[in-house]
Amino acid sequence: VWYDHYCRWLTNAIGLMNHRSFFAMVLGLLELSFVGSIADVWLLMTTARQTHWLMVIIYASHFAYSAVMLVCVLPILQIHIGLISRNELCKEWREYEFYDVPTDADSSDEEDYVYNNPYDSGAWSNCLLFWCHPRDEEEGGGF
Repeated sequence: VWYDHYCRWLTNAIGLMNHRSFFAMVLGLLELSFVGSIADVWLLMTTARQTHWLMVIIYASHFAYSAVMLVCVLPILQIHIGLISRNELCKEWREYEFYDVPTDADSSDEEDYVYNNPYDSGAWSNCLLFWCHPRDEEEGGGF
């Protein structure tokens, strides 16, 4: 399966051939948001009294934008770190494809689920596979 999910931000499908690029973009957005927020706070603290009020509004507006972007991007990064570390697709994760409920469980609590992913080789191995394994169409992508 080469398709993972559809990204509304990019208006494009994310799959085996572009998942690394997507993850790098999410890391870049997180870095820009974090550094932008810190820079704006520093600028506001050091220049608020010396700068024209319009610049203070611009710094505060950019800080608000960076903070909102940070809040939006952080959950996406968290989800994809989990997916990569488990060698799992979004579709598999959303539909609990690798989670089994034991027959002796009385409830359907998520705590009773047993994780059974045949493609999971451990977090470090999965990360190495994600970043270092070649993904060309002739080999079938490697996943």
